[in-house]
Formats: sequence, structure tokens, C-alpha cells
Amino acid sequence: MKNSLLLVLITCVVVVFYSFKGDLTGDGKSADVLFVGGRVLDPETGLDAVANVAVSDGRIVYVGSDTRAASRTIDASGLIVAPGFIDIHSHAINELGQRLQVADGVTTALELEAGAYPVGQLETLFPAGALINYGASAGHIWIRQSILEGAEQLSVTAQRTVVDGEKATRRGATFSAHASAAELEAMTALLSAQLDEGAFGIGLLLDYITQAMSADELEVIFTVAANYAAPLFIHIQRGLPGDISGLRDIIALAQKHGATVHVCHINANAMGEVDAFLAMIEQARAQGVQVTTEAYPYNAGSTQIGAAVFGRNWQEIFDISYEDVEWAATGERFNEAKWQEYRAMYPEGQIIHHYGKEPWTRQAILAPGVIIASDAMPVFNLEEKVHPRGVGTFARFLARYGFAQGESEDTLALLAKITLLPAQLLGKSAPQFGRKGRIQEGMDADITVIDLKTLSDRATYREPFLTSVGLPYVLVNGVLVIDQGELVESAKPGVKLNQVVQH
Repeated sequence: MKNSLLLVLITCVVVVFYSFKGDLTGDGKSADVLFVGGRVLDPETGLDAVANVAVSDGRIVYVGSDTRAASRTIDASGLIVAPGFIDIHSHAINELGQRLQVADGVTTALELEAGAYPVGQLETLFPAGALINYGASAGHIWIRQSILEGAEQLSVTAQRTVVDGEKATRRGATFSAHASAAELEAMTALLSAQLDEGAFGIGLLLDYITQAMSADELEVIFTVAANYAAPLFIHIQRGLPGDISGLRDIIALAQKHGATVHVCHINANAMGEVDAFLAMIEQARAQGVQVTTEAYPYNAGSTQIGAAVFGRNWQEIFDISYEDVEWAATGERFNEAKWQEYRAMYPEGQIIHHYGKEPWTRQAILAPGVIIASDAMPVFNLEEKVHPRGVGTFARFLARYGFAQGESEDTLALLAKITLLPAQLLGKSAPQFGRKGRIQEGMDADITVIDLKTLSDRATYREPFLTSVGLPYVLVNGVLVIDQGELVESAKPGVKLNQVVQH
């Protein structure tokens, strides 16, 4: 009798032990999604190993060798299971923009350079729900426009226009007039209110409003940012090729105020002087200045033909001429007459200017600590062509710049540029990003699966909407939004992300 009881007891213990071992969620439930046998990469811990990854209720609940029941089990053999890609510089914060970016592995896209105003209305861009996570900085240029020109509706580059008539051009007071003392006081109040509302720092398009900016206005902006411990995302002022004064001025202000600054698209500004620009940033960091930067893997830039830089000596600034610029919608190249006509008639129209060189681009994007960000252009339909960087940046970076050929350490460092590094930058003021950009238990289940055998960007300047391939599965907040390479039309798991106010 005693032996029988002992046998029953031992059997129960064994059953409980193995049941617990298989319970990857810790609460007896099966996982929502289980990836089996993939090469799991986590840049923060250095993990590079074949493992299983279980997801439940929007979080990663297990990384290891065990398996268990799951609503969906995916054989990830021969595939890489990576953190979802984080794009901190996207002007495509709308439904179509998200559809294009998620096919490129992006699980979070943020409008931080130009920003938005008011950020509390961003949800109106997604009446049926969002596909991926999104958010914005407080857009200084839109706040300026509100104060100087009376624009009241939601202002963000993802919309075609923000005000009517003359105010929708580059000729308004926003781009030409200095702000008065009273207007600077109003600007302080609105910037502060937007940060209180959850904006991810302040977006500053300095190069677009060079004529309008004063030293007093810059002091206001940096003071507010420092008071809130909120980062500034800055398109620095351009000079002639190699002129580093725009970067030097921003670093000096950051040092004076103790502010955090992020310099947008360093390759576009530095051109052939990438070494000097990166060296200045490293020197500033060594002196305690909080400054980071980013680059995109294309040799051509893009903006609106009415941008302020084209009212200056742009041919000297970019070291190009009319024939080096194409009208994005059609691909036609310019001559002087056509340039003057289009600039007068279509100031909001997008151009692609070919002024970069591959050695400059490669140097910038591979430099240690440089984040990869797309600078995705606003996209409104599939008929009006745009620069392809909003469609292919991340697959292009991984496939063309050594990720597939690198050693484990190099692979992790490259992957960090689109996952961990942007999460760490934002995590300083937005703790929720401490759960993103990582494949670890307890992290948000934003996951991108990579097939190195087929990974490729397909978007070109003439066919910009050909989506990337080789990214067969993408999860956002634990929900499959790309499944076997196909968009899940019904999935809307994306949420608006906010900064936690600290001041």
C-alpha cells in the first residue's frame, strides 16, 4: 500500500514538473504565437542562438529551448527572429505609409523631425485603427505656423496640406518672419503643452526656416526641451559642402542648456565630410553632451521643391545642377525654365535630388552608434511617386551593407542600429521604449522575422512602391500583421505611443 502511494506521489510530481516546464506563459495558458527553431538575435544581451520564442498577451514570455502548446506555431528554422524595426524619422504616418513600412519590417514609425501639432489628434489619422505603433514630437514648425498664421487643424506632413491657399506654400510668415516677444511667449506655452500631452520631444526643421529663426527663438526651444528632459530632433542648417558650422552651433546650444539633441540624416548634411561631422559628434559626447545621429542608405535626398534651401544658392550647397534633380511624380529631370515654373506652381511637390555618393553613404550608415532611419516621405496614393526610402530602407540596409555576411558580433551591432539604439535613445525620456528593440522575456512582442536567403529591397526611384521581400512574419504587440509574407488586412494592433513627462 505504501509503495503504491509512493508511486502515485512520484507520478504526480513528474507530471507537475513537466507541465510547469512546458508552461511558457507561467499561468497555464498556451502561447498566442510560438516561433520554433529560429536564430534568435538580441543586440542588448548579445544572444545569437537557435531558440524558441513564445508570445502571449502582447509580450514575449519565453526565450529558450522548451516548447509548449500555442494557438499558432511557426517553424522558424533557417530564419532570424529579431526585434521589430523602429523608424524614428518617418513622414508617412498614415494608413498607406504604415502598409508600406510594415512590409519593410517596421513595427514602430515615429514622426520626430517635423513632428505634429497637436499631438493629441494623431489618432484621427487612423479612423479604422493603426497597423503599427506610431507617435510624434511636438512640431515646432507647425506650432510656429499656428501662432504666426492661425492654422488651427491637425498639422503633420502625412497630410497633404495643413492650411489653405497662400499659407500652404513656403511663402508665408512661418518661413520668413521673426517671432515677436509675445509670440515667443505663446510658443513656450504651446511647446510645453505638447510635451505635457505626450509628445516625444521637439522636432526642429531649422534648415527650412533659416530666414525666420532668431537667437531668441532658439533659446526658447532649447530651454523648454531642457526643462522637460525632452530630446530635440533637428534638421540642422546647411552651408556649402563641408561647412560644419550648423552642427557646431547645435552642439553648443545643447551643451549650454544640458539638452539632448538628435541630428537627422547626417549623410545628407555632411556629404563628403562625414568623417568631420562624426568626429565632432564623438568629441561632444566625450565632453558629456547628449547628441546622437542617424543616416539612410540612399545616395539621393528628397524634399519639396518649395523648401527654403532652394531659395538660396542650392546648386553650390548640393554641388549639383538642374539635371541632377528629378520630379518625383514622373521622373522627368529639370532645366532652369522648368525648375522656375514648377517651383512657382507646385511648391509642395516632391523632388529627388541626386547629390550623394555611395562611399559617403556607406561610411555614415556603418559608423558605430549611428541609427538607421528612413526619412520616409509623405505618401497619399500609389499613383503619385515618391522617394523609395519609405518602402525599402530597412531591407536595403540589412541586405546590402554586410548584415548577411558579417560575424555574429557585427550582425548584432548592425541589427542594433534599427532596434536597440533607437529604443535606447527614446527610452531616456519614454520608459515604454525600455521594452522595445529587444528579444527578451517581458519585452513587448514587436518582432520581425528575417529570411536572409530572400531578403531584398525592391523599391526604386521609378518604381517606389515595390515592397521589400524576405520578411515573412511581423508581429506588432503580439499580433501577426505580416503572415507568410502577406499583409493581414484585419489586423490593427498598432497604438499611439507617448512620452512620459519629466519636469
